[in-house]
Amino acid sequence: MPGESGDGPLTVVDGLAIEALRSLSFPVVLVSGQGMVLFINEAACHCRGAKAADCLNRPVWDVLFEQRDAERVRRTIVRCVAEGGEMSLEAMRSARGFVGRIRWQWTCFQAGNDRAAMGVAFDREAAATIDNHLLLEETSARTLLKATFDLIFRIDRQGHFLEVYAAHERLLFVSPEEIVGRTVRELIPEPVASQMMDSVYRALDTGSVDTIQYSLPVAPGHLYYEARQIAVGADEVLGVVRDITRRKLSEQALRDSEQQYRTLMRRASDAIVLMDAVGQVVAVNHQACEMTGWREDALLSRNVAELLSVQGGASITSLLREWTEEPTRVDVRLRRRDGGWLDIEMSASRMPDGRVQAILRDVTERKRAQDALERSERSFRLLIERAPNLIAVHQAGRVVWVNDAFSKSFRLDKSELIGRRVVDLVHPDDWDAVLSRMRKQEETAVPSLVSEERFLREDGTFFWTEAVGIPLDFQGVPSSIMIAHDVTERKRAEEERRVLEQRIQQTQTLQSLGLLAGGIAHDFNNLLMGVLGNASLALLDLPDDHPARHYLQRIEATAQRAAELTKQLLAYSGKGQFLIAPIDLTKVVEEMNHLLTTVISKRARVQLELESDLPSIEADITQVRQIVMNLITNASDALEGRDGTIVVRTGVMHADTAYLASTYIDERLDEGEYVFLEISDTGHGMDRATIGRIFDPFFTTRFTGRGLGLAAVLGIVRAHRGAIRVHSELGHGTTFRVLFPKMVRQVEKDLEIAQEHAASGSGTILLVDDESIVRTVARLVLERLGFSVVEAENGMEAVEVYRTHLDRFRLVILDMTMPRMDGEEAYRALRSIEPKVRVLLSSGYDEREMVHRLEPGDAPGFLQKPYTPSELTEAVFRMLGDSKE
Repeated sequence: MPGESGDGPLTVVDGLAIEALRSLSFPVVLVSGQGMVLFINEAACHCRGAKAADCLNRPVWDVLFEQRDAERVRRTIVRCVAEGGEMSLEAMRSARGFVGRIRWQWTCFQAGNDRAAMGVAFDREAAATIDNHLLLEETSARTLLKATFDLIFRIDRQGHFLEVYAAHERLLFVSPEEIVGRTVRELIPEPVASQMMDSVYRALDTGSVDTIQYSLPVAPGHLYYEARQIAVGADEVLGVVRDITRRKLSEQALRDSEQQYRTLMRRASDAIVLMDAVGQVVAVNHQACEMTGWREDALLSRNVAELLSVQGGASITSLLREWTEEPTRVDVRLRRRDGGWLDIEMSASRMPDGRVQAILRDVTERKRAQDALERSERSFRLLIERAPNLIAVHQAGRVVWVNDAFSKSFRLDKSELIGRRVVDLVHPDDWDAVLSRMRKQEETAVPSLVSEERFLREDGTFFWTEAVGIPLDFQGVPSSIMIAHDVTERKRAEEERRVLEQRIQQTQTLQSLGLLAGGIAHDFNNLLMGVLGNASLALLDLPDDHPARHYLQRIEATAQRAAELTKQLLAYSGKGQFLIAPIDLTKVVEEMNHLLTTVISKRARVQLELESDLPSIEADITQVRQIVMNLITNASDALEGRDGTIVVRTGVMHADTAYLASTYIDERLDEGEYVFLEISDTGHGMDRATIGRIFDPFFTTRFTGRGLGLAAVLGIVRAHRGAIRVHSELGHGTTFRVLFPKMVRQVEKDLEIAQEHAASGSGTILLVDDESIVRTVARLVLERLGFSVVEAENGMEAVEVYRTHLDRFRLVILDMTMPRMDGEEAYRALRSIEPKVRVLLSSGYDEREMVHRLEPGDAPGFLQKPYTPSELTEAVFRMLGDSKE
């Protein structure tokens, strides 16, 4: 209420006294023991021109007094509260242009467990008058405490309103200011005005409270009031008016209700029976007669125990004693006059006069339908319980019912599933989708679309389902039924098909790039042969101090770098040049350790965890080094310049079919022992989409990358009949594991050339190549060595020349890729002419790739293009050194 605080000492002050203080015309304020304002009336607010709400809970000396008087006021109030009794002081008053002295009287009083003080202000010049007025006001307040009221007024013998206070605005049709000074007859219409004045006179004459009731017409009806008046003094009356409209309306409603009850009895569709305390029928309506088949007079002579029997064994007589005013429902059976029985739903309640009213409704047909429905529900429940689909009902996100298939899929009893949150049964990756489906279903109240969801068992395994949610009421509560079909096997088959398609796609890509790389290797290597060969020959002819040697050496070095690029493309296609030998993978990494630390980020730390005594593997050591270097560089780039660790591990493991199927090699590898190289980093990791493309040629996530590093690794591993497995998670780094088959036999070492061959030779060599530049370079080298050279530009010409001069040739140097008749066909034709023919095959492809195309048992020599004069020299003398002659 405005002008007062809701808590503290003020709560013990009677509300009536507060209202009396509020209406006083001179300043009054109530403060706590600490001087905080608890209540202030309008007159006090006018002292400073403030609002009551702005004054509450503030120090009174800041609110009502000038700053010069503040400390003196504070000490006075504190002393008054501490010592009790009354104290006064004078202070300046300044408000609305008026300046003067005002006297404050402070009185201490006990408010519950606290002490408080009341301050009353008086103009010094009008103190006597105010004292008398205060006495009258206090007398009025004490009188008002005796009554409960809604409107308070003070009126004189002539009917003039002296003061008016309205507790509720609806009691006044004009403001209190407009009432004060006017008479009863001016404001209240007849005959109510005369009633009011008569009550005033009686109160003055008798000195006791006089009470009258009256009504005033107010659209759309009437308002009813009760006025109580008592004399205060010889010629004044204090009056209290209370609105009794609601009570009057309630009395009328009761009368109307009784009439309606009688009408209801007549018109009700249900049978109504009124009985006394012992069950004797005292009144019935027409529907009761129709239901029982008895006339009304016949029913009035009967006890309800003759008509009704309670289902469950209890008797009507015992129930009669238990029924209260609260309606009680009970199922009974009623026996008709013709001997038939009806199922009845009865609602009975005791009336204030002790009689019992019973309302009977025939539910015979409904019971039959309910029985049929229950039988149908039992059949349907049995069908749902045994359905192969997973079915569950959930309410507010928790499971309340599951069928057999649902519990079996989770490998739990039904009791272990009831009460669990739905999301606790769902794979974490599908939480958002499931919660979104459930929210949308709650908002729209329509079935959800079929969605694929994974459910998680307690052992960590999960299974795939196709699920749909349907809203329904389950046991009277809004719920949702989830019907799911286990599609784990289908998803597994789809995943296997996807992996197979991906592998086929990768294989086709590799085959396409292999063809491209082969073409590049053949044509580009032939061109490089001319560059390397001529540069090498020129260097042989020039003295050491010739100024042109420097440029020729740079030409030779550039051609070698171009050859290395060709080898990298061939490595990706799996057809690169490989010099197979037994190697120890741990030793390879140890030998590269110093090199590795120079190529990685300065903030990266390499940690070696290498297993000693590893089984050997059959591999090209140069290609293995390239694998290590590419993976280390990739791990360093993954750290993105931040601090991190790169762990390099080696070891041996058994890889079964399932493990090998999870790798990135499309060929079917044999289960068995594999030596592995594993490189892990603590970088940011990769998502599934990135992992799926890391081995694609020219795919890179680095701005400066070419996308060939990992692609080359894959090609090298494939060529070595190995496998690669990748594990990566965003925020948890990446691990590459490369598997090499463990060597089961030692490969015979290539024959070492025991001594340097003299730069001389004899006999004739058949040189077969479709590129004239290659033939020219090779012929010049061979002639330098002392050999005679016969050239042929294709396989068919070579076979004819060899057949014609069979005994002339000590060696045939045969290119594998030629028009008309390629090297493979030419080689077979030469073997058919002379089985012991010495053939040195030459190609840009890998030796194993070429030899693999020949018949088992054939063991020709092989010279990888592009080759230098020294490599040609070494290969020729190696082949001729095999001679038995």
